Amino acid sequence: MVEAYEACVLCPSMALKAYLRRFRLTAYRIWRNIYYFNWIRQFYFFLRFTAMPVNGKYLVVYCSGRTGSTVLAQALASHAGIVYEEEVLRRRVWHPRTFLMGHAAKHPYAWYLVKVKPMHLNPLQMDLAQLIHALRPREYIGIHLYRHNLVNQAISLVMAKSTGVFQSAGGRPIEKVWLDPALLLKTVGNNADSLSIQMQQAEHLGFTSICYEQDIQYPDDLARTVHHIHKKLGLDPVFVPPRIKKIMPINPNEVITNWADIKDSLEKAGYHV
Repeated sequence: MVEAYEACVLCPSMALKAYLRRFRLTAYRIWRNIYYFNWIRQFYFFLRFTAMPVNGKYLVVYCSGRTGSTVLAQALASHAGIVYEEEVLRRRVWHPRTFLMGHAAKHPYAWYLVKVKPMHLNPLQMDLAQLIHALRPREYIGIHLYRHNLVNQAISLVMAKSTGVFQSAGGRPIEKVWLDPALLLKTVGNNADSLSIQMQQAEHLGFTSICYEQDIQYPDDLARTVHHIHKKLGLDPVFVPPRIKKIMPINPNEVITNWADIKDSLEKAGYHV
């Protein structure tokens, strides 16, 4: 509490920026809940589209958390021919098919980017195959985004949940954190199990697989991948660097206070660090 007070006194401009950032985020979430996900709108979409064949063109990005999906989606949507409205199925919607159709119908000539994760589909009592089946009558392209380094993915996830900061626009210092070694090991195992299932589903549905470390981790790789996907969609390649950056540093020792214990636990469990 004292440290927070001193920070405000010593750097009032930084405190003001942090307050405005939280205010904008809160206002945006309220707007999303009232306007984007409200049940009246969902009911209208259901009445309008339930008897219609699926319209629109869909780009489906399937992934887990901390795989660089927001960075990839923002970079892809730098093209005027792609519309991205964040994770449109992150809340439990009443009728996913007509909900997607309603939002895509606002942009009839663009590809509608649907970024979806297993944790979004589970509350809807759907799997990836059922989602794609609902969209199959019209054009869609599927991309499976995954991360090869499951340890770094787990560290990034646990760090983000500990600090409450999942992305950064740059310039914000990374807070040092203490991580629970047991929780981290459990998260690595969960990531491995989830990736195995995702790989099977994506291969069965003909998705194109993209790896974080090989295809989007560095700016040159991200630009190449975005150009490739744009061409696959029949669009002229365009690339604008995304606004956000990952909070995970290159050297975890810089921000994890008990890194020696974390490293020891991971190596004992057979993970290379």
